[in-house]
Amino acid sequence: MWLENPLQIKSCLGIKRGKSDRLDSLCIAQYSIRFIDKLVVYKPDSKEIDALRQLFSFRSRQVKMRVALEISANETRRVISRDQTSRYVFEESQREIERLNKRIATIEKKMYETIMNSELKRNYQLICSIKGVGMMTAIDIIIHTNNFVSFENARQLACYCGCAPFPNESGTINKGSHISRLANSDLKVLLTQCARSAAQFNPELRAYYLRKKAEGKTDKVVINNIRNKLIHRIFAIIKSGIPYMANYSNPFENVA
Repeated sequence: MWLENPLQIKSCLGIKRGKSDRLDSLCIAQYSIRFIDKLVVYKPDSKEIDALRQLFSFRSRQVKMRVALEISANETRRVISRDQTSRYVFEESQREIERLNKRIATIEKKMYETIMNSELKRNYQLICSIKGVGMMTAIDIIIHTNNFVSFENARQLACYCGCAPFPNESGTINKGSHISRLANSDLKVLLTQCARSAAQFNPELRAYYLRKKAEGKTDKVVINNIRNKLIHRIFAIIKSGIPYMANYSNPFENVA
């Protein structure tokens, strides 16, 4: 079986003047014949990856519910002193938020146990050795890379996350580089949070952030650069099998 992005098929087959199941089937067949050299045999996820994917999605739904209740509770807080109904709504919201917090903690514990009792443990611990990268980001990266089987290098993952810059030029016109909107937005958000944390608490990346800001770079550009640095570091330590060390020196760099 061969899985392909529907947008990839649509963009490779030219102009279409109609749509039906018959036409779509014909387009898919034409694409598979013309681009047979790009065929990638589908490999199903392992049981551990599939379990993590379900738990991660379930946790995301609980977090969204908690955020919605927190916003509502904060709005109701303003009038609880003079309105009994508002006080009731606020107190019930607080109790529900507590229940959601416990449920989220239980889900995270289940995810951690799934990783620790599987072959995913090695890569998870390596990713978490990078300062600024937390548990949820490490798990999400493992899920979307199928434990680093689906991507060959850091550039591919950066492109998938919407972090890789692409040129925007034609002839003598050069509008600089831009980031494509075709990306996994959820993973991009997590990496942005990691980049901001690293820019604040990682001494090396903090110095880089301040230096680039002093050069006149915008916050968005610098944070994107840090996202790329984190992705490249993740792939480097996965390949080497050595946990990240801030002061690591290559033992071969001074060899003649």
